[in-house]
Amino acid sequence: MSSPPLTSSGVFFVRESALIDASREKVWQVLLDLPSYGEWNPFTRKMYVVSESGSTVEDQTLEVGKLFVSAINMPPAGLTPPRMSGTSRVTTLDHDNFRVSWVAHDFPAWFFFLRTMDDAHRRGGED
Repeated sequence: MSSPPLTSSGVFFVRESALIDASREKVWQVLLDLPSYGEWNPFTRKMYVVSESGSTVEDQTLEVGKLFVSAINMPPAGLTPPRMSGTSRVTTLDHDNFRVSWVAHDFPAWFFFLRTMDDAHRRGGED
């Protein structure tokens, strides 16, 4: 697996696929159920919708324009997994075509560097 291409704008596209024995509707439902992420996702341990001030809100339904926090647990190259959180804003939510996108606002710059280092480690040091 190669790292995302570097761009001057900091924008890149990542795609991964897996065969899941469930309907698209069921998978979509699980992906949009932010409070359940910690039950099935080892990378994103917790996700929740927040207000503009950063307070958790009662309604955890994703909508375009809403902010959400992702609590990340990413183990790089054999080190104790760093834990961090970042806030993102939903930019697309298309239920008919099963598409969601967002813009990350406050992940630290080293976040993507660690991911690159972990990928290189698994490939035996190749760049």
